[in-house]
This record gives sequence, C-alpha cells and structure tokens, in this order.
Amino acid sequence: MPGTLPVIGDVWPLLRDPIGFLADLPRHGDLARLRLGPMSVSVVCTPDLAQQVLRDDRTFDKGGPFFDRMRDLLGEAVATCPHSRHRRLRRLVQPAFRDEQLRRYRPVMRAEAERLTDSWSDGQRIDVMAATMAYTTRVALRTLFSVSLTEERLTAAVSDIETWVAGVPLQMLLPPGAGRLPLPANRHYRDAIAGLRATIASAVEERRGRPLDAEEPDLLASMIITQDSADRSGRLSDTELIDHAATFLAAGTETSATALAWMFHLLALHPQVQCDLRTELAGQERRAADRPGHDDGSLCHRVVLEALRLHAPAWLLTRTVTEHTILDGIPFEEGAVVAYSPYPLHRDAAYFPDPRAFRPDRWTDRTPEPGTFLTFGGGPRSCVGHRFAMLELTAALRAVVAAWELQPLDAGPPRPRLGATLAPRGLRLRVRAHT
Repeated sequence: MPGTLPVIGDVWPLLRDPIGFLADLPRHGDLARLRLGPMSVSVVCTPDLAQQVLRDDRTFDKGGPFFDRMRDLLGEAVATCPHSRHRRLRRLVQPAFRDEQLRRYRPVMRAEAERLTDSWSDGQRIDVMAATMAYTTRVALRTLFSVSLTEERLTAAVSDIETWVAGVPLQMLLPPGAGRLPLPANRHYRDAIAGLRATIASAVEERRGRPLDAEEPDLLASMIITQDSADRSGRLSDTELIDHAATFLAAGTETSATALAWMFHLLALHPQVQCDLRTELAGQERRAADRPGHDDGSLCHRVVLEALRLHAPAWLLTRTVTEHTILDGIPFEEGAVVAYSPYPLHRDAAYFPDPRAFRPDRWTDRTPEPGTFLTFGGGPRSCVGHRFAMLELTAALRAVVAAWELQPLDAGPPRPRLGATLAPRGLRLRVRAHT
C-alpha cells in the first residue's frame, strides 16, 4: 500500500486511526495488501470475497497472527481450532446456547444490569469501559460457573483478562519467536494467561466433583454433560473444557463490554433515540423475546445492531491458506495469510446508505445481504455465542435507558484503543436520573 514503511509496514497509520484506516481499505482494491510488521496480509474488501473466505473454512482455516495470539490463551477451542476439529467441538458446545439454556441466563443478565444501574447516582460521571467491563465480567462468570469464586480469585481473573487483552496487539506484531524473549511485556502476558487458566481449571475440577443434571443453569455444566451425538462416548476433556471456558470468558467480557461502551456513546449523542427507547420500554413488559437473542422487531434490537455495525469490537480476523487457491483472480499458496475486517464492509455506502450515521431504523424489516454484516463472522465458523451476546447487550440497554439519561462530556468522539478489540479510549459520560 502507499505509505508502507520499512520494518513496521502499515502499523503506524493503523495505530493512529484504526477505524479510518480499515474503513478506507477498499480504495486500495477489492483485495488490499497490508504489511503488519513482518507479516503480509491480504484483506478482503467486498461481500463476495468475504463470503468465499468464510464459507470455505477448509481452504481458509483459522490461523494467522490474530488467531495465533488467541490460541495463547484459548488453546484449540471452537473459536480457534483448525477445521479438522471444529465440527466435533461445535456439536459439543452448541447445547450451551440453545433457547432453554439462554432463558436460564436471562435472569442473571437482568440482575447484573440492574446492579450496574443501581450503582450510579444522579449527575455522576462514569468511566464507561470500567462500567461495562464490570457488567460483562460478572455476567460471564455467573453464567459460566454459577458457583461463587472468592473475591480474590475474581479480582485476579479480571486483572488477567485485562493484561491479556492489552498485550494481544504487541504480540501480533512481533517477529516470529520474539514473544518468547525474556522481556517484561512478554512475562506479564504469559503470567496472565497462566493465571486465568489456573482459575478456570479449579472451577472445572470443582464442577467435575459433584453430581450434575440437565437442569444445571451454567455454561460449564452444560458442556460437561453434553455428549457428541456422532460419538456417544465423546465428551469434552478437561483441557477442552478449560479452553472453551477461557474462550467464553474472554469473548464475554472485553468484546461485549466494548460493544456496549460504543452503544452508550452513540445513545448519548442521540437523545431522541433514548427518548424513543424509553417510550417503547414503557409500553411493554421488560422481558426479552420468547426466543432469546433473536430479532424481536424492537427499537432496542435495532439500536444494538446499528451500534455493532458502526463499531464492531473485532477489527481484523485472519485466516491461513491451507492449499493452493485463487482469490479475486490472484493465486495464493499454502501458508499465505488472508483476513477480513467488518469495517470496510459495514461502512460501504452501497449497502448502508449514509454509512457513518447512526440510524437504527435502517434495520426495520431488513436482513443484511450476505457478507455485509460480519460482527459475528459468517459461514460454518460464525460465532456460536452470538445470541448470548445479543441478549446480554439488550439486557443492559433496557436497564440503563429505563433509569438514566446518558449525556456526552466531550465535544469530539473518543479515540479507539487498538487491542484485542477497538475499545473507546477514555470514554466518560454523565448520567442523569430519568423522572
């Protein structure tokens, strides 16, 4: 690309303005070539190419710098494992996200959302990412384990997640092998991973040690109980349970907290949408749809979708080519890295008119065309927990809007922080009690 620098490649403009840089990639072609440090990456910038990559998960397998760093913590769980293991693992974790299980998680989400809103006072200035992380972390821990962790272990787990999240970008951009050098940043990163996996291992051991039944209310128990329908003796091993618990804990905290923080920022800038939401909530019972996490046609659901379109938490997801193939007329050999980003696709005016505007009503009676809305991925490797995430986000949105008016404090938009997600850096809002 024009402006690519020696050694660091395209890292500097990406760090300076990640959303603008990613959204602008289509100007460089349907298949934009990037250099991220020592790594060459080809980013697909059209829905058709994104669909080709996402549907053919055998040729475009999970891999590359993003998923290599995910595996540091998550091992080979359903989100990070190679194609050869994915079908079995997905069958084993899918029951944890069926409607009947989601209904069991819903009261936890409501209670934690109300706990969050009850902690605020009129006129208070809130650190938005701290507030949303507190909410999503408690939801993740309660729905994953249901059993109480000691306050000490809970605090340690949260700290370990934050350290890991902050370390991912550097680890992605380091040359091969550099992540194992005895540097303080590398040591903190590895210690955080070891600490979090030790916390999860103790919870797995505790759950294994007592009788379980089909009515157990948590994700971990559901995964322990489930058998592989294709292999009646097949269950998740302890290592696989730890990998998947780490996956759901990591995905259910930073990712959802980032999405929620951007959503609150957008609502603060659009008081009429807040007012319309409040009117909608006053005219209905405060409950989710009968099919949890599905589109219920509400303004609440449309607000969530529009916020996710504008600010998808995951910013670049990589795939590794497993055999010679052709993409956009260009040959790729085994080992090449291909990626997709939601930003150039979500902000394409051909599919989303006035793409930078926050317009929830664009989702009224509309299903996005294939390959144009990729917050939860697509194809056979789409996010297994996407309905859990939608339920979690709408629960928080309902509770906050019903009780509070969100007001901006800063004149300009917050700058994204490039980490495992694109979180809003230093975002603060004022809350006013709704009367």
